[in-house]
Amino acid sequence: LDEPWFKRIYWSVNGEPLGQLLVFNQDTSYGVRAYDHPGNVGGQFTPGREGYGLFAHGIAEPAAGKRRGMAGPDRWSALVPVRVRALALASETLFAAGTPDVVDFHDPWAAIEGRRGGVLCAFSVRDGHRLAQQDLPAPPVYDALAVAGKCLFLATTDGKLRCFGSR
Repeated sequence: LDEPWFKRIYWSVNGEPLGQLLVFNQDTSYGVRAYDHPGNVGGQFTPGREGYGLFAHGIAEPAAGKRRGMAGPDRWSALVPVRVRALALASETLFAAGTPDVVDFHDPWAAIEGRRGGVLCAFSVRDGHRLAQQDLPAPPVYDALAVAGKCLFLATTDGKLRCFGSR
């Protein structure tokens, strides 16, 4: 439940390191990566340069007598200009919320510290295509997206619970 990102700290499925944040269903993991290969020692990430890697990765059916494993390379990946702090999966849509991936020369920590607000995006689970984007007055709390009753709920750092969808 620790929010900071570090090269050797990652979320995994079936023991395979995948990314800094994940959601999944029966056959696919969806997540975000700041680093090309989570868990490896080398590499670095520079905010405000290329974006964060959103991805879909298959979960393979288990072979006889073995546990489920991972299914080859990513199904798709896309660079997004959002430092994702929360993910939610709803049917055919992957929601990601975070802070904008920008670095202001005069205040380089402004976006990461939440002084530039937040961003909520919707992506297609089929190919990672961005379906919609909404600017937010405050960034999301870490891992604070939930889907219930045709609504998307998002807790933000200004102490509000926001609801998107029909009530």
